[in-house]
Amino acid sequence: MASDLSLLILDPATAAVVCERWLGRNATHDSALDVLDRAPTSAQTGLDCWSPVTPEEVRRVAEHSYADGATPEEIERAASRFPAGRYVWTLVRDY
Repeated sequence: MASDLSLLILDPATAAVVCERWLGRNATHDSALDVLDRAPTSAQTGLDCWSPVTPEEVRRVAEHSYADGATPEEIERAASRFPAGRYVWTLVRDY
């Protein structure tokens, strides 16, 4: 079954998604499972979420991202712009 893994960065002060970036498909999801080493925070039919995750965890997942997925450098730039102390970083898998 095909799936997509994406990064969502949320601003809890405004309840807004301030950044969304696609990371990859099934192989990237497999990498995320290895990096995170924990079950999803929330799981429903067709949707799994890990939250919060750290920028470092996302950067490590991005090392194995799909061809058009976010690169580790993109994740580092996002971490500078949206620090984890103020924003909530979330990985979302839809399938």
